[in-house]
Amino acid sequence: MITIDTWLYGELASYAGEDAQPGFARRQVELPEGATMQQLLEELNMPTEARGITFINGNLSAMPGIGWLSFICAPCGLISIDRARRF
Repeated sequence: MITIDTWLYGELASYAGEDAQPGFARRQVELPEGATMQQLLEELNMPTEARGITFINGNLSAMPGIGWLSFICAPCGLISIDRARRF
């Protein structure tokens, strides 16, 4: 098992449940080694359409309209997900 340190910003903080603060949340998620981003989203009960800009270990991994770059969670420890603003 690996521990993923997940930060959620804006309205996405609600997906952290009781760990949510106003405007952000930090939740540590246990996943099997080799887990995918989709498995992380399922653990958070977050539909993929809800997420916006996504960083893994500080590196951009997804943007709205572009989709996911190919990532497996095994080597990562920090995930940040922010809801894209729509103008």
